[in-house]
Formats: sequence, structure tokens, C-alpha cells
Amino acid sequence: MHSEQLEAVAAQLETLCGTNQPLDKNGARSSAHARDAESRSRTRRTIVEMYLAEQTEIAVGGQFLALATAGPPAAGKSSSIERRELAGRGWRVLDADRVKDYLLRDALEQGFYDDLLEIELADGHHLMPRELATLVHTESMIIIDAITERCVNIGENVVINDPSAQTRSFRAGIAEPVGGCR
Repeated sequence: MHSEQLEAVAAQLETLCGTNQPLDKNGARSSAHARDAESRSRTRRTIVEMYLAEQTEIAVGGQFLALATAGPPAAGKSSSIERRELAGRGWRVLDADRVKDYLLRDALEQGFYDDLLEIELADGHHLMPRELATLVHTESMIIIDAITERCVNIGENVVINDPSAQTRSFRAGIAEPVGGCR
């Protein structure tokens, strides 16, 4: 793709993410606002359980340990966690992007964003599912916050993948020790 096309696509995506535009993270199409509260609550609980079930062999109840990654997008944070094989080896990896994947899968399976996938970009391609991530951002933070709170409260060792995007309960758990651990 030529740089002019890349710039045109980037500008188009930025416009689509603007206030009152189709991909506005706080707009009417946001997953946090799009459906009834009972349905969203049920979906959130299901996602929390599926997420927690992904990783087993997590150390619980001992000394609470937290490891955080940091860096810009595509810096290799997730790859570093994978190379060290932390997930499921005594550590729970907390990653809001994985929660976004669950939310996007749910929304796409139910057809909520089918019309958005038909939007054609300046390069002739249609929007891809991950380009809808802004629409599930707010709800992913709500869910990862619930997951984090649950893990911290039972004393699991956690890896926070990009804490700048993570949760208030994790920050509160560090600032105010849970169960006497810091």
C-alpha cells in the first residue's frame, strides 16, 4: 500500500472514531450503551468466567505478587509475557485486549456491527473486526476491572499487560494492600 493510501485510511479511521461518529467509543454503538443492562450484565459475567477459565495453575493465597509490562502499542509486551511462559505457570495475565476480543466476538456473532464491517476504506478494503475495538473499549475496562479485583482479592499472582490501560482496582490494590499484602 502506498503512503498516500495509508495516510488516507488513517485519516478515515480517525474520523470514524470521532465524537458522534460510527466508531465513537462513547457513542450509541458502544457496547457499554448499545443493549439493555440485564443482557450486558449477563454477557460480562460470562466473559469474566471464560477469561478466568483460560488460565489454570495460578498461585493463590500466598504472597501477592504483581508484574507489569509497559510500552507503546506493538512494543512486544505480549510477546515478552509469552516468551517467559508466565501465563498459567503461577501467574494470571490480565490483558484488556483479550477481553476486547471476547466482546467483539460476542457482538459479531449477534450481528450488532455487521453494517460497520461494510464500511469501505480509502484503500478499497472494508473495516476489519479489530478496527471496531473502540466500540468495546469502555466495556472491556469494566470487565478487566472486575477480573482484576477478583484476582487481587484472592491473592493471585498477576501480570498486568500495559498497566496504563488497566484498572482502578489494581491501582487501589497496590495503594491499599488487600489482605495485608503489598
